Amino acid sequence: TEKWHTTTTYAGFTTTVTPPTGGTLVEATTDARDQTVEEKDYLAATKTGTYLDTKSTYDAAGRLTGRASAEASDTGVGTADIWTWTYDYRGNQVKTVDPEVVEAFLKLMAEEA
Repeated sequence: TEKWHTTTTYAGFTTTVTPPTGGTLVEATTDARDQTVEEKDYLAATKTGTYLDTKSTYDAAGRLTGRASAEASDTGVGTADIWTWTYDYRGNQVKTVDPEVVEAFLKLMAEEA
């Protein structure tokens, strides 16, 4: 007998993975380069209610330059955490901004003031 069953559906640039009972649905949208530009991680096995919405941006060379992640629902999107990456002309990563590190730094600065 079958114990688990996952269904994957494709509709243009969007892939939806419907999990077995107790799992959470994931929907990913890619661009023409097959890079994921948006991912929705639902808190349930259906496309309803609250989900984590993550959007990504890339430069012309296809390198990841930004990622914003926020809790969302059918009624709107919350405040996003934003990560960014910067590259030099050779394509070497030269800067990263991580919202958790920035938040920790600001908290430390406020404690010292």
